[in-house]
Amino acid sequence: MDDQLRRKYQHLLDFVSRYQKVGVACSGGVDSTFLAHACVRALGLEQVIILFGDSTLQSADLRDSIEKRLAGDLGEELQLRKVAVDPFSNGAFVKNSRDRCYICKTYIYQKFLDLLTSLEVEVLLDGTNCDDLHDDRPGLKALEELGIISPLVEAGFIKDEIRRAAESLGL
Repeated sequence: MDDQLRRKYQHLLDFVSRYQKVGVACSGGVDSTFLAHACVRALGLEQVIILFGDSTLQSADLRDSIEKRLAGDLGEELQLRKVAVDPFSNGAFVKNSRDRCYICKTYIYQKFLDLLTSLEVEVLLDGTNCDDLHDDRPGLKALEELGIISPLVEAGFIKDEIRRAAESLGL
């Protein structure tokens, strides 16, 4: 990792360290896996709950292999919660309107928040990065409304930096 990337990564670790215990929304992609790894490094494996929205919207391969894939990157003792979600049960999502991403993200993240509340975890983090802020992403409105925190944005990470940092960490 070069010095600039190392500084951003340290900022990410410092930011996450402000919390006692966190939930991390994890799709299995590089952004959320990198964030989950940083959380585990900052807080310890026992203080990080990984939340995966188990839905037919993901490939069967991902749904079947998510635990093994994440355990390889984060540690065998990871706390992964597969949360069953069915966006197709929501009529507004099925209409496939322009705000379907907002509807879906709200639905899934509200399920995550409900689970975290029952586990007495006060914060949900997600892998949104600075590049995402420049795209047309209606789901970002859901994050704001639900109070979801995006530490990769806080630390100033763009997608390319996340990929490079993840690679340097062996993810």
